[in-house]
Amino acid sequence: MSTIDGDEAALIANAQGVIGDGETVRQAGVFNRPAVNNGMIDGDILGGVTGAVIGGMLAHKSQSKNGLMTMKVVVAVTDEHIHVINWGEAADPNRIAHTFDRATTKVTSHHVGVSRSLKLADKESGVHIKLEGSAGRMLKQSGPDASVIEALVS
Repeated sequence: MSTIDGDEAALIANAQGVIGDGETVRQAGVFNRPAVNNGMIDGDILGGVTGAVIGGMLAHKSQSKNGLMTMKVVVAVTDEHIHVINWGEAADPNRIAHTFDRATTKVTSHHVGVSRSLKLADKESGVHIKLEGSAGRMLKQSGPDASVIEALVS
């Protein structure tokens, strides 16, 4: 599936297969969970090298529907929802890690070097996910990622 990273039409088709016909996917991009950074922060709290290792493992867990998220996810935007979909090829609804309601979700984004952070925070449930997308013009997935962020932040 890595060949479709920068192909928004292919990402949309993949996400649409997972979500089904009930909603139309308008934008889709590939984002990564910043586990290394989260692990380093958690590691600082736990202390030392052991803390960094344990913190890195804790960072792999996420608040999601099925309890786990892959390190690489597809963020699919519909008119009413933001779907965070685990990376893969199968058109399986179980790949949906979490669905945010656009009406109750606060979306923030800012540049971090050649990356762009994306934070989704549901004001009603308290669920939040931090992701990183590509912002560098030379990176093939930066176009779809920018499309997702533009749709959510504007």
